[in-house]
Amino acid sequence: SSGINAEYGQSNLRFTMSSKDVWSVHLLKKLAELSTDSTNADVIVKLGDIDIPAYSAALKLNSNLMEPSESVFTNPDIPNQTLVHLDTDFAGDLPVEMVRQVIRSFYTGEIDVERDLRELKILHKFALMYHVE
Repeated sequence: SSGINAEYGQSNLRFTMSSKDVWSVHLLKKLAELSTDSTNADVIVKLGDIDIPAYSAALKLNSNLMEPSESVFTNPDIPNQTLVHLDTDFAGDLPVEMVRQVIRSFYTGEIDVERDLRELKILHKFALMYHVE
């Protein structure tokens, strides 16, 4: 059983969802809201001088951006915040909006892939380097 049931009546259609399905829908909605709320972000992804706020849970679930390396360290100005410096190979090539979309996709599951071939190649390299799922 999928957890979603449909009952057909004479003039209406009624759907019921299991508590697990309701929880999943609620969780996905909350994650999508976090993609636009950076007030409590515990990570700053840095692309050159651009700061992109994020949440460590989303990064850890969808990539290896948070794995310990010389590019990941505690923010000296905000002790509970992590700074993640993206590889300098991307600083000049990777459009900031693309990085924002990739990180946003960690919360929403959606990404705009209508890009030119050059950007798609860069996006592919980024996904391979940081094990983006």
